[in-house]
Amino acid sequence: MKWYILLLFFPVILLAKIGTVAAVSGDVSIQRNSSNLVAENGFGIELKDFLVTQDNSKVQVIMRDQTIITIGENSEYSFDKYTFEEGTDPEATMRLKRGFFRAITGKIGKIAPKRFKIETKSATIGIRGTYLFGMIKEDEEKIGCYRGTIIVYTQLVDYVLSAGEMIVFRNGKWTRHPISKDLNINLKEVSKSLNEQNMMIQKAQSLSINPTTGIIPDGIPHFDPDR
Repeated sequence: MKWYILLLFFPVILLAKIGTVAAVSGDVSIQRNSSNLVAENGFGIELKDFLVTQDNSKVQVIMRDQTIITIGENSEYSFDKYTFEEGTDPEATMRLKRGFFRAITGKIGKIAPKRFKIETKSATIGIRGTYLFGMIKEDEEKIGCYRGTIIVYTQLVDYVLSAGEMIVFRNGKWTRHPISKDLNINLKEVSKSLNEQNMMIQKAQSLSINPTTGIIPDGIPHFDPDR
């Protein structure tokens, strides 16, 4: 009887994992309910997890649909809604509270782009199968598109951004800019650092992640997205 009860709960335990920590550097923690957990390679991400990075720290998460989220230092990022199961409508809602993220969208971005959202303090980002970033500081916010197209919903205006474009929220208003050195980060240096830490994954859409356990194969190569 005890084994039967365990078997009943085992699928629920597996389905609780919505993503996996693929790479981590520095001090990264996950706030889950009332617990504060240390993020390590292979650590399972669950719904409502709140991920926090400290100085000189970064982490990469691969979701069940093969969306790749890379989160920079001094950042807070939450996984508010996520469904990617057979027989259900796929959905993803994540939130950047502060700091920096990059995302390469996976299967949800292809089959249900209108149900994939990343929220920030001042906007909601919708995607159309793409590679994007967001940055939140005390006095400004930046959202941009490296590849594909995104739509950014703000209180007054909706912005459609193509590859190489970003919008900046400063002094109470949004302005449109090309992605350039005024991003206040050196994209080449960021890519070099991610390379060294294996923080980005090659051929994101073709990774053979086990859909049930979320296990990522060993030896996944990295790549430089800015070459």
